[in-house]
Amino acid sequence: MEQKLDLRVKKTYHNLFSALQELLCEKGLNDITVTELCDRAQTRKATFYKHFSDKNELFAFFIQELQTEYKQNFQTFQTQKLSSYYAGIFLYYLNFLEQHETMISKMMQDRSRSTTFELLSGQVQQDLILHLREDQKNGVPLTTSPELLAAMYTGVIVSASRWWISQKNRMKKEEVARQFERLVQCFQEE
Repeated sequence: MEQKLDLRVKKTYHNLFSALQELLCEKGLNDITVTELCDRAQTRKATFYKHFSDKNELFAFFIQELQTEYKQNFQTFQTQKLSSYYAGIFLYYLNFLEQHETMISKMMQDRSRSTTFELLSGQVQQDLILHLREDQKNGVPLTTSPELLAAMYTGVIVSASRWWISQKNRMKKEEVARQFERLVQCFQEE
């Protein structure tokens, strides 16, 4: 959201995002209704539909806003070598999963989890494509196209994240990120 938003719009988005997160801790995305979202957010349905066509669009926008927040934090990884940069992003996702474990665990149990994770992974993949294309423009040699690399990285990030969050005796996040860094190095010409 690059443009400046009216304070009322910011408040509406904040309330809808909070309501969505709360409801996702209780039930799956498919089981949440727009009416429930609006009631929980204390927002009129007309206001909701002024900004979003449905709850999936709200969820996608919510993920996009989280990505924007993440990108600001990704800047700290810029000075590291490329594989460390991607490992840092992965570690950041693991931190997010840990902070929102109740919501993520509920989403993983939901019968609509494939739709939910498609929305999530689609945003991750688009961000990685943009970053890989930028790397390529800056002379970083890639072993394959940015689109294919982004699809592979996204698949690993989503699958490994789902595996990690479901483990009772978890491997440390930092170790998972180091393993991912080694994998990334295999796909780059160093």
